[in-house]
Amino acid sequence: MRTFSLRVPLTSLASTEKIHTVIIRVARFAETSVHGREWITDACRGVPGIRAAYHAAIPEQPGYISVAIADDEQALKAGERAIAQRRAELGIDSLGPDEFSVYVVDHFVDNLTGEHVP
Repeated sequence: MRTFSLRVPLTSLASTEKIHTVIIRVARFAETSVHGREWITDACRGVPGIRAAYHAAIPEQPGYISVAIADDEQALKAGERAIAQRRAELGIDSLGPDEFSVYVVDHFVDNLTGEHVP
């Protein structure tokens, strides 16, 4: 797996500088599992360092993408372990993406916090 990590200085609303790492994993699945996908996002809920996990599909077409936003590679690995554990608990055969990439966030705006890096 190729992963990248970049420390991006962010200035908070209180004008204190902090260093933060943000990476995004985008995976494409050609088919939707017969087991659904809710158990996957539920498994990621509460995993330290996982900021968000989304699944998105084009209506009336097979497959979907999975997008996970994490603080760092360790958080992504913790999310993967949580998914694997939940998969084993449910007795689901191994599922994997057809392809995936990990991206470094080097520019963003966060409308909830007001933070941004131009």
